[in-house]
Amino acid sequence: LDVLRREVIVIIGPSGSGKSTLLRCLNRLEEPSGGTITFDGRTITDPGIDMNKVRKDIGMVFQSFNLYPHLSALDNVTLALRRVLGMDRAAAEARGRAVLAEVGLAEKAETHPGQLSGGQQQRVGIARALALEPKVMLFDEPTSALDPELVGGVLDVMRRMRERGMT
Repeated sequence: LDVLRREVIVIIGPSGSGKSTLLRCLNRLEEPSGGTITFDGRTITDPGIDMNKVRKDIGMVFQSFNLYPHLSALDNVTLALRRVLGMDRAAAEARGRAVLAEVGLAEKAETHPGQLSGGQQQRVGIARALALEPKVMLFDEPTSALDPELVGGVLDVMRRMRERGMT
């Protein structure tokens, strides 16, 4: 499988066919049993590769949102910025507020996940991944847990990401 910059690829198949496993192998959340994965000119299945550096360029949005329930939307978005990228709180919060606005949730920055709809929680998950400014974004069934009327909002965010040059 070769994916070009700004390309959008959709993988479909029955439950249990390996779609999620493929995505998890692409960012090495699971180890592939064979083959190689090359990203941005680097073979990321090599044993000596620093996956923390690679993962900064590969965003992942999970089907189940994986938000911390005790943190606000803004804190969910800024946690990796502060802990992984070492940004100071003010810079992280500025970027966090910008990406929350980008996904239409500027007014929900201080809201906790339990007070958000499924579509809003999914958009917080997207904002969290976007904040790291990855080159590639992987989505694991991003609309499967959403009511049909919320699907359009999430798909609009994905379209805008592609228009900005993201794969």
